[in-house]
Amino acid sequence: MSKGRDCYLCLIHVRMPVVTGRELCQYVEQKRLQLVNRVVFSTGDIIGRTTMAFLEKADRPYLPEPFSPDDPRAVVTKTLKRRG
Repeated sequence: MSKGRDCYLCLIHVRMPVVTGRELCQYVEQKRLQLVNRVVFSTGDIIGRTTMAFLEKADRPYLPEPFSPDDPRAVVTKTLKRRG
């Protein structure tokens, strides 16, 4: 993550190939705490115990895949309103 301007929202897939969503979330919690409330996860594995345990612990909104075009819009709008 850049040390420049902060982003409005971080949409993070739980299972990325190089850095996992869990690892990126840990980084944000440790190094960029001001971004934690801007994180939204995406995953196709909402029935997996490990993934659901992570999402519950992270306490962040998530988009279950597959999703309709309106689903991301609704989650992004709700997340941005919450952060002020």
